[in-house]
Amino acid sequence: MYIYRIIIAAMLLGVTACAVEDDTTSPEDVAISANANPLAVKADAAHPTPVDAMAAEPAPVAAAPMTVETTEAATTAPAPKAVDETDPDAVASASLGILSELVGKEDPHKRGFSTQEEVASAELAASLPVFMVPLDKLQNYSRGSDPRDLLLDKQERMYAVSVDDDVKTGVVVRKRDSGKWTIAQFGNATVAKEANVARSRLTAIKGTATSAVSLIEIPTLHARLLAHENNGQLMLTPIADIAGTAATTGKTMAADKMFATLQKAAVQVPPNTNN
Repeated sequence: MYIYRIIIAAMLLGVTACAVEDDTTSPEDVAISANANPLAVKADAAHPTPVDAMAAEPAPVAAAPMTVETTEAATTAPAPKAVDETDPDAVASASLGILSELVGKEDPHKRGFSTQEEVASAELAASLPVFMVPLDKLQNYSRGSDPRDLLLDKQERMYAVSVDDDVKTGVVVRKRDSGKWTIAQFGNATVAKEANVARSRLTAIKGTATSAVSLIEIPTLHARLLAHENNGQLMLTPIADIAGTAATTGKTMAADKMFATLQKAAVQVPPNTNN
């Protein structure tokens, strides 16, 4: 009986001991149970799985369209210069850009060019100051009078526009009341060419400076003449034959004689004819 009680007691003590042992989990055991493989966990933290990586890394952003940097070009290219409107030569030179645009908008041949690109190589001849002789003054001219009194300054300059020494067209700039010059006209290729050729011949033969030559127009007679001075005397040279007169291409006369010759044709023109 005594032995039986001992066996029962021993069995009860064993159960209690097991129960106490199961309820006493150490901190190390908690760590191990939570992370069965600490090295594996550290490895996972350092190298996320592909799923973790997609969640952790930002989604790829579409590349922005490529832009061309213009800063360098802007700093190295010369800045466009403002045109000096008080300088007729500067205004005429700037007009070539406008002429190029006009040529590009239509058949280039209509303006005397083969292509728009040809305008880029165009050059301006030296300017010709332009004067006009009104019909009424010429009709009333008396030989011996000062021929300069007939001249009306149009405040214009005409330039021949040429490519490889071949005149393609002309450009005229006009001085406004403000003192600034503006583009007045493109065209008159025939007149520009005849005037340019006649001036070249005149300066070569007479030794006259190019800048000392002017253009005189008599619209009612369809006449144009070059003017220069010789020892203080005004001389005139037609750039083309003047119909109904003895004035012919390249024949230079003193201005008083030339106007006396042209006066005979002028009186045949009705007085109310527009200049």
